[in-house]
Amino acid sequence: MRVNHYAEAIADIYDLWYGADDCDFTLWLFGKLEAEIRSAAVMTDLACGTGTLAIAAARLGVKVYGLDASWAMLERARDKARGQKLPVHWIQARMEQFQLPEPQDLIVCTFDSLNHLLSDQALRHCFRCVRRSLQPRGRFVFDVNNLNSFQTLWNHEEEQTLEGKQVRMHNHFDPTTRHARSTLTITSRGTAQVQIIDERYFPPSQIQTELEYVGLSVERYEPVDPFPDLQLGAIKDLWYCQALVNYE
Repeated sequence: MRVNHYAEAIADIYDLWYGADDCDFTLWLFGKLEAEIRSAAVMTDLACGTGTLAIAAARLGVKVYGLDASWAMLERARDKARGQKLPVHWIQARMEQFQLPEPQDLIVCTFDSLNHLLSDQALRHCFRCVRRSLQPRGRFVFDVNNLNSFQTLWNHEEEQTLEGKQVRMHNHFDPTTRHARSTLTITSRGTAQVQIIDERYFPPSQIQTELEYVGLSVERYEPVDPFPDLQLGAIKDLWYCQALVNYE
């Protein structure tokens, strides 16, 4: 049995996973972000995964960069964009240490990707990279899992089948350390792989402090409920920020 500590093992099921519920999270999220995307000439999807959101933005005529640390995710993103003949520019890099070829009007970071940063320092480094990559008054929009999400969804076990692949999930959240771990066992044709996914809860006050420290002004954040039929309540916070002008 192979154990993975990043996103390689789930690349094959990622799109199935996020589209498996009655409410497709990607479609819901695109609806929330479409106005921001349409207002940009050039944007980056930070931690883009398999590129679904980046590709949807490229369909609107925006110049799009998709950045992710996982080569397996980017391979699937490239294949999807190539199949639709969309010119997305793919970059392999980590969220907390990246540079972009040109200033950005908009950077988005979704699917609770920022929660995968496991230290205060990593969060600040990520925000600093974002600020340096934005045009003056450029926009940064992201979502994070909030405390309700970790308390509700990260203390349980579940099992599902996605196109013949059996996925068993064991989640645990430690409120003292604010650390969460999901252990996924993915079995296909008798072969099992284990994927370890670690996340951390960052309180809103800390997120706002770190954003303002690097020169990103918080316009607002709102708790959101992507899956009202599941009656989970607001499990994510959606943040809207802008790069300050003449910030040193």
